[in-house]
Amino acid sequence: MLRMLLTMLLAAAISQGYTQQTVFRGKVVFQDDVIKAGSIVFPLTKKTLEVPETGLVNIDLREPGQRIFFFSDIMGRNSRMLRFLEGIAPDTLTVILAADKDFYAPFIRGRRCPVCLSEKNVVPIVYGFPGRQSFADARAGRILLGGCIMSPEKLYCKKDEFSF
Repeated sequence: MLRMLLTMLLAAAISQGYTQQTVFRGKVVFQDDVIKAGSIVFPLTKKTLEVPETGLVNIDLREPGQRIFFFSDIMGRNSRMLRFLEGIAPDTLTVILAADKDFYAPFIRGRRCPVCLSEKNVVPIVYGFPGRQSFADARAGRILLGGCIMSPEKLYCKKDEFSF
């Protein structure tokens, strides 16, 4: 009887460690040059969630549209794209580094969208005063005109409407 009770307690303790978490818990860590205001952006649904001053966020991953997200400050600088396609979150507090430029570098080099992971709908963003050819390329969907004020974004995904 005691052996059976110990076996049941051990099985319960082990299964407790393997339970699946459906709520993502994270903390946005701001770097020195990042303004401490921004939102969690869900690119699949185009919804946002304002991040409080504490930087702590809880996101319910049971909704499929909330399984891919990133933090964006008010200057438009983004954190890395976080993906939980199975809807299972880690059981620890996850640190979200605001303005994570290194994450997007391989996507820019490979001309691949970090949201849909496709190369098919990615076009370059062209800055400066456009000429006739630039207007024609923009109308044909081969480029996106970025205006005269340059920003760090180099590419644009037409499918997800996402600049990176």
